[in-house]
Amino acid sequence: MIKRFPDVHFFVPLGLKAWFSQRGIEQVTELDWWQSFNWCGMVFTAVPARHWSMRTFWDRNRSLWCGWVVEQGPWRFWFSGDSGYTESLIEIAKRLGPFDMAALPIGAYEPRWFMGDHHMDPQQAVTLWQAIGKPATIPIHWGVFELADESLDKPPKELLAALHERGENHDLFSPLRIGQSLRFSKDKN
Repeated sequence: MIKRFPDVHFFVPLGLKAWFSQRGIEQVTELDWWQSFNWCGMVFTAVPARHWSMRTFWDRNRSLWCGWVVEQGPWRFWFSGDSGYTESLIEIAKRLGPFDMAALPIGAYEPRWFMGDHHMDPQQAVTLWQAIGKPATIPIHWGVFELADESLDKPPKELLAALHERGENHDLFSPLRIGQSLRFSKDKN
C-alpha cells in the first residue's frame, strides 16, 4: 500500500508503531484507548474492544487492540473492529456519539464456548446496535475467511433473523453484497 500511496498516514493502537518503523514507514500515529489525533480535519479516536492481539506465536498481547471513531464535521463513524460483546462498549457511544454510521462484527462466533469472549454473534450485534441508537450500520467480520465453525453465509442470515425477532427494520443494519456501495446523508427520511 505504501508504494501505491506514499503519503498514506497510518493510525495504529499502542505497540504497533515499531512494526511500521522497521519497514521504513514513518507516517504512523500510535494511540491508546480514548486518545485522539486530529489529522487533516478528521479526528481519529482509538476506543476499547474486547479481544486480544497476536501477529506471531511469540507476541500474543504485546500490542493493544482497538476500534476507531472517526469524526469529520457533523459526521461520526464508529468502526468497532474485531470485538466480543460487552456492555462496556456502550460507553463508547455515550462518550463519542451519537453515531451516524457504524461497522459492527457479526461473524466468527461458533463455538460460543470458545469464541464468545472475543467475537460477538449477530444477536449481540443487534443488542449493541439498539443500545447505541441504531445508526446506519455495516456488518463486518464475516464471509471472507473460515475463522470459526459457522458457515460463511450463516452470520447475515442470523442477523436478519435477529432483527426480525426484535421487530427492527433491516434497512439500517444490512449486509452488503461484494462490490456494493452505499451513500449516506444526514437526512434519515
